[in-house]
Amino acid sequence: TDLDALEAEIQQVRKDGYALDDEEFLPGLLCIAVRVERAGGSSNLCVAIQAPIMRLSADKARLWLPALQRAATELSQIDAETTRSS
Repeated sequence: TDLDALEAEIQQVRKDGYALDDEEFLPGLLCIAVRVERAGGSSNLCVAIQAPIMRLSADKARLWLPALQRAATELSQIDAETTRSS
């Protein structure tokens, strides 16, 4: 992997607010994911859907973004409440 290309991809994901894996990890599989924000800023959490490409195209996956973003927001709020109470 070219490090400059990888850095450019990471910057694009940050700008777009989602990541799309179009058969990059596994042939025949598509995945779209959004980050779950955390109060501390650093997060390794995401909400994603994946499906075989015969059932889910990249364009159809993008239609799921509003629902994924809502779920990520809800999980972020749950995480914040849990963190405060512990």
